[in-house]
Amino acid sequence: MLTAVTIGWVVLFSYLLLVSDPPDIGPIHLRSFEDPGHLFGSLLLGFLVFVWLAQRGIRLWRVAALTLGATLVFLVGLEFLQELRPGRGYQRLDVRLNLVGATTGVALAWAACWLRRRLRFRNSQSTAPDEEGLG
Repeated sequence: MLTAVTIGWVVLFSYLLLVSDPPDIGPIHLRSFEDPGHLFGSLLLGFLVFVWLAQRGIRLWRVAALTLGATLVFLVGLEFLQELRPGRGYQRLDVRLNLVGATTGVALAWAACWLRRRLRFRNSQSTAPDEEGLG
């Protein structure tokens, strides 16, 4: 399920970054959310990719490095691809927002995974049998 959500977000976010005039969703005009959209979209991308990779049993610091590297190359690549679209173009502010968003998403996901593992460890310690085997 997480794989499908992650792939879906990658496809949707790519579409929104490359389309000249993003479609409106009901009363929401996506074009007016361009800068916050970069920030939120890249945050969600970093978060989802980190959690998806963390489920594969890789050490968290490696997951963080892989996620940051992959998402930043992907997002900078999309910014350069915007040069090929009429009405869109490469902007340094967008790259900065993507960098901040992806880094924040990775940090939030790392904290969530660390906390989850910590709580799981505490629970396993509290449910372990005592020394006399009565527990």
